[in-house]
Amino acid sequence: IDVPYTGIVFSDNSIRMLVLDKKNKHPIFFSETPLEHGIIEMGKIKNENALSRILSEKRAELKSPFVRFSIPDETSYVFTTKIPVLPGKAAKESVSFILEENVPLPLSAISFDFVVQKIVESQNGYFAKVAVVATSTSLIEVYVSLLRKAGFEALLCINESQATVYSVVPKGGTAVYAIMHVHKESVGIYITSGQCLEFS
Repeated sequence: IDVPYTGIVFSDNSIRMLVLDKKNKHPIFFSETPLEHGIIEMGKIKNENALSRILSEKRAELKSPFVRFSIPDETSYVFTTKIPVLPGKAAKESVSFILEENVPLPLSAISFDFVVQKIVESQNGYFAKVAVVATSTSLIEVYVSLLRKAGFEALLCINESQATVYSVVPKGGTAVYAIMHVHKESVGIYITSGQCLEFS
């Protein structure tokens, strides 16, 4: 459903909110709220009451309850891999089999998304090259729960590097990009193939 929504970026130092005009994509609302040290640490929420209070205050300034939000890169695992293309087998099932090789969490505790970059043929059949982003399900649930407490409804969760790539790489482009994302206390380095994140 194409409803008006607010984009929210969570980081250890601040919460940024942005609403774009759907017709011309110009900003119609922007706010940046600094966070006291310790409310969010390495992407994990440490002080739920303080964060809930800030979100509730911001909700009063916004017309739509719907949000799309990004979580800090420190909470996510990004990798590319090859999976076999098998008749009658969903790609999601094949990706789930290789998750525990790349993510130090049990499969039951992981939420993930992936993009098929290309299909290649080899002597052993067809393989798909996929770019995968995975994170802890419980971490996402904490963010979603706090947003709901503040009166928001989450439509989508994405990690910070993906959000950055979608923001700066031209849609439909196929070139390889190297992106440097400078933060207050760190630097993110992203490698992409078009809008597909390959390395973070």
